[in-house]
Amino acid sequence: MKDELFREQLKSLLIEYHLTLEALSHLTNISLLWFTEVLEKKSTLSALSDEQLLTLSLTIEMFRVGITAIKDDERVLTIMKLLIVECGLKLETFAAYANVPLEEVQLFLTHPEQVEVEVKYRLAVKVMFLFSLFKDSISLI
Repeated sequence: MKDELFREQLKSLLIEYHLTLEALSHLTNISLLWFTEVLEKKSTLSALSDEQLLTLSLTIEMFRVGITAIKDDERVLTIMKLLIVECGLKLETFAAYANVPLEEVQLFLTHPEQVEVEVKYRLAVKVMFLFSLFKDSISLI
């Protein structure tokens, strides 16, 4: 990734998506000072290690493309399936925590477009919370 292209992508994230340099620094473990200096053209990508450069590239692509490229229903479904396969959670668990009928969870897995928005919301909130509890024990590779 060339420095000027990177600067433009970084500016885009800051302006279009209202991300902050602090958030990017926290997420990538790259110093806030480095981000500031890059924007001011006082530093370059060559100041980063290969590992930092890879992390930064993946992070930028995730924010630029990854977040908007996948439909919300598909994202929740994928995380639910991951929790089922990797952690042994049951559909009944999702239904109980989301306070929705089991049939609605089953319908969401097969035909998410037929599930009411309120049910999807309840499931999404609980799925994300469960994921936050289990994330350190899940093998994503």
